[in-house]
Amino acid sequence: MSFNILLVEDELENAKGLAFLIRKYDPECSVLKIAANGEEGLLFAEKLHPDIIITDIRMPKIDGLEMSRILREKNNDAIIIILSGYADFEYAKLAIRYDVSDFLTKPVDEDELHATILKTENLIMSRKGKEQSISAMSARISEYDLQEFLKGNMDKLSSAVQFLDSVANGSEIRYYTGIIMEINEEIPNPSVERSLADNAFGEWILFNDRLGDGKTLYVIGSRESYSVSLLKHRISALEIDFFMGIGQSYTRIQDLPESYSQARIALNYRILSSSRIIEYSSIGTIQNNSTLISQSDLEKIEESIDRFDTNGIQIAVRSIFSRILEETNLSLGDLQRLSLDIVLLGLKKVPIAQIQMNSYLGKNLFTLRNIEKFQTIEQLENWIVNILNSMNEIMLRDNSQDQRDVISQAKEYIRKNYNKKILLNELADRLYLNPSYFSQLFKKKTGMTYQSYLTEYRIERAKKLLEETDLRIYEICELVGYTDSKHFNQLFERSVEMTPGEYRHQFRKEHQNG
Repeated sequence: MSFNILLVEDELENAKGLAFLIRKYDPECSVLKIAANGEEGLLFAEKLHPDIIITDIRMPKIDGLEMSRILREKNNDAIIIILSGYADFEYAKLAIRYDVSDFLTKPVDEDELHATILKTENLIMSRKGKEQSISAMSARISEYDLQEFLKGNMDKLSSAVQFLDSVANGSEIRYYTGIIMEINEEIPNPSVERSLADNAFGEWILFNDRLGDGKTLYVIGSRESYSVSLLKHRISALEIDFFMGIGQSYTRIQDLPESYSQARIALNYRILSSSRIIEYSSIGTIQNNSTLISQSDLEKIEESIDRFDTNGIQIAVRSIFSRILEETNLSLGDLQRLSLDIVLLGLKKVPIAQIQMNSYLGKNLFTLRNIEKFQTIEQLENWIVNILNSMNEIMLRDNSQDQRDVISQAKEYIRKNYNKKILLNELADRLYLNPSYFSQLFKKKTGMTYQSYLTEYRIERAKKLLEETDLRIYEICELVGYTDSKHFNQLFERSVEMTPGEYRHQFRKEHQNG
């Protein structure tokens, strides 16, 4: 590790001699410049950013101590070593106040100089080691906060915004997009994945996170709306077996969790698409193109699904298989594709988020590998019937009182626990629901997002406490479930259009007048 030194000494010959000794005994040190006084020292320190400054005390214009004081006021963190022939206690006291690290007396002893420089180098290395450790820890915390935010934890929004802004490093970002890439290899090769990502996304990558099962999430930041055609052009020459699900692009970071969810849904539709890159916005145009199932077959299955008729589904499926096997000599692969085509009829009836949250469907749908494990007609028929009946159960629940009961339970839980940390994921788990589905269902039934409802309820409770108690603002903040009083004040002012203190003052003034 190299160390840069600035010498500030008005006697040029002394300064040259000191520079010679430093180069002789400490080859890792480099003397950048010799300044003739404190005024020059300030200019060079700001321009060169040295690690170490060795300065005389008594100099024209600005002396060494005054220079040290100004440097500290400007938050310059260079190690300062005072060089002086004056054994004056007052100088020592001032030097300590200005965070001077050490003293060297004139004439400089070579051994003393060498020992002081070595001690200073160790101090710098220790400081940089701590800074790097803190920086690495901070980065890990920021990445964890972003992961939680993408899963729907809006409490991490502020941290996510700061992290993405820091990664963008001043670049103009107008659109944010969630993309999930899946490489179809038994043992994914990290270098192959990096090559694909670099070619596909390049400078657009703000964040990536391994999701398991060969899938990786990418958060993309771009100046223009994300160009799928450009993406396809970039990776057209790469011979890699992969799929990509692409969410919609949004101008607000707040909408990134939605884009991430859309990317997951888009990737699930890979079995229906001839393209390796599936956009969420194009899902509605993906159609079932099977020529093996007649219009009459479609109508029978759809009619049974609409009536929630389990027996009707079973009869219709077996009728199709029986007829096709009599008329056509199909391979096992053809039968597997036919099974997919039949199952996909039910997809049009059931929202994707509800399908994902069903334990049976989640394990058995949206993957060709699972379908390929079936080797007999009976296995395929049973698989189709089980899948369609699972969809049937979802639709029955969607048309019952269960949804209203779930939302009532969620509201009741918020009323009892609003003063604690309540994460959407944890509440969804408590209600045995997929977080994405619960979020959509809550908004559908209440007209507002889960986070907005929770915030509104907490603000109402805070208003009551402001009206009825003399508790301090930070105490009320904690009592309604917030740990950051600044964040609480911002939320309160956004909702009520005045600060908590202003609200209390106005309420009491009106109450007294009344």
